[in-house]
Amino acid sequence: FLGKAEKPSPWLPRVGFTYDRVHQYGASIPVNGGFEVDPSTVPNQLSINQAFTAEWQFTKFRAGYRFNRSSQDNRQTGRELADLYNTINGFTFGFTPNQRIDLNFDINSERARNVENQRTDQTWRFGFNANLQLTKNTSLSTTLSTLNAFDLGQISDNFTNEFNVQWSWKFLAGQKQFKKVTGQFFVRYANYFAQAIDRSFATNNLTRSQTLNAGMNFTFF
Repeated sequence: FLGKAEKPSPWLPRVGFTYDRVHQYGASIPVNGGFEVDPSTVPNQLSINQAFTAEWQFTKFRAGYRFNRSSQDNRQTGRELADLYNTINGFTFGFTPNQRIDLNFDINSERARNVENQRTDQTWRFGFNANLQLTKNTSLSTTLSTLNAFDLGQISDNFTNEFNVQWSWKFLAGQKQFKKVTGQFFVRYANYFAQAIDRSFATNNLTRSQTLNAGMNFTFF
């Protein structure tokens, strides 16, 4: 719609939007079915989900934004306050300076509100990924992710940090169709850290682990 179709401007993003609305309810109830005694057993729930995305693509850079809003409105008798609302904002960035290097970074913010329990939870996610093509047959990849989830009432707090790095080497033996053998040798290291705090029960759980493994894969065809 904007600019020239054969040469679109990279500053104009590719956008998308979805809207879903579902209303589930008991249109009628059976006579003498027992629902007259407890009207809250008759379902009446309205769910709405909205999502918006925008993506920018350049020669070496790329970026994206994602927004999601979902709600669950309970309307049955006696459960009017059992409502849930979720809001997510996410940003992604990528940088590929050449064919050997690919870098990606993302950040997400998620907020969940429970009206019935009067509780709001906040979650932050950070992620970084790098792929390096060292030589024609060797590559190095690394991933770092961090998550922090807590409630605004400061009752619980969860923190998770994970780091992975892998070096791999690919090789090829044979040239004919049914004599080719491809393989990959890899060495992987992982470091995991997690802490969960619950102030209502006065608990503080800490978990740490480190793993180092190596392996080899073969493909015969």
